[in-house]
Amino acid sequence: MKIKLVSAALAMCFSCTGYHAQAATIVDAKTIRITGPANDYLQIAELVAKDYNDANVAPTAATSAFSNYPNSDPNYYGPQNLVDGVVDDQDDLYHSAGTGPNEFAQLTFAAPQSLSSLTLFGRVVLATGRNIYNVEIRNAADALLYSGTFDARTAPATVNFDVAGPGVPEPATWAMMLGGFAFAGAASRRRRSAQVRYV
Repeated sequence: MKIKLVSAALAMCFSCTGYHAQAATIVDAKTIRITGPANDYLQIAELVAKDYNDANVAPTAATSAFSNYPNSDPNYYGPQNLVDGVVDDQDDLYHSAGTGPNEFAQLTFAAPQSLSSLTLFGRVVLATGRNIYNVEIRNAADALLYSGTFDARTAPATVNFDVAGPGVPEPATWAMMLGGFAFAGAASRRRRSAQVRYV
């Protein structure tokens, strides 16, 4: 009985501190890399990366790309079009010049960013497998913060990240946690004194 009480109290405490199962929390993101289908071109109309103030920080990042072939028209299809604010112009997007798994587009932030969401817009006039993206977000030490697949064939694809990171709990959380431990201790003392009385 005592073990059950303590376990319940500990579960209550840890559920209050944010140590429960949760979606990815993106803190200190340095790069966002997008790859596409293994046997097709990579095309992205726009990338929107919002911080916790709901501001799109993607335009603050440097854009780059790797393609197996030189791009024939970088003004129309270059990586700068990832963050130009145009989401529905078929000629104002990033489009790789080659195909294959080595093709990628990338955003690199000058200062690490904490992200609340990421949205990718596919090419409106061509809702094919080219609008399915593999995304990796990494920090400055190149540690993987997030990896996932976005399907933007028929609509923009968005993933929302947890706002609360696993950092230091807030004062209210500490109070709840200490209250849980106090409850466990009081229950344990009550149980012990009841056993002593009836022995």
